[in-house]
Amino acid sequence: MLLEKIRSNEWEVGTTIPSENELTRQLDVSRATVRQAVAELAKTGHLHRIQGKGTIVTEPKVEPIGALTSFTENMRAAGIVPTHRTLRAEWLTPPDHVAAHLSSKSKSFTKQAFFIERLLIADGLPLAIQRAWLPQWIVDIEPERFSKTQLDAGSLYQTLEQRCGITLERAEETLDIALPTEQEQRLLGVSDRHSLMVIHRTTSDSQNRPVEFAELLFRSDRYRYKVTLSRDLYREGVISGASFGSD
Repeated sequence: MLLEKIRSNEWEVGTTIPSENELTRQLDVSRATVRQAVAELAKTGHLHRIQGKGTIVTEPKVEPIGALTSFTENMRAAGIVPTHRTLRAEWLTPPDHVAAHLSSKSKSFTKQAFFIERLLIADGLPLAIQRAWLPQWIVDIEPERFSKTQLDAGSLYQTLEQRCGITLERAEETLDIALPTEQEQRLLGVSDRHSLMVIHRTTSDSQNRPVEFAELLFRSDRYRYKVTLSRDLYREGVISGASFGSD
């Protein structure tokens, strides 16, 4: 009942919802029922309690699913409508660290790589900037698929798999925090003090060849990184250490 008021925009993001007593009268339910419903929506990120101000309607943060997915696949799985706008699609000489990530034993790296910059949009609002580098041998398979028009038409991973015959297998990611440049501020609609969540991803195919190195800059107020940890590998002796945690 409360969630429907949020989804229908009867309660808009940033507004204060009625007090527990008011909701009890409006909905003709017990105060305990209202309190439980508010607590559940606070857990999901739809509501946020502020001392002295009441309970505010907030936008839930997007979380990645625990699989190698594209932005489009991730958003659809979360019930969010994804779109994107390709800003750049061109051949460039990559920085040394990008070239290192795109090198492999079976494929020698050429001087040029294909650079794609896109604005990733979730439910009509800017969520992230994607800067992806692809090795030349991939783009050479079907170069016409990498125009701005074609890239805007669908998922990059879908293009790699369905059009280029690449079997995506695994990816390694690192997470950092950074302040936005002036360009990033304009694209994402944030201030110069708004921190961005920066994810660097190297994706490999079934033959262990690097097929993409990407930098993703997410609005930290709309995206939350989630990691599930297990002790299985530690118990099996596969790794010699674990993440820092409680002693």
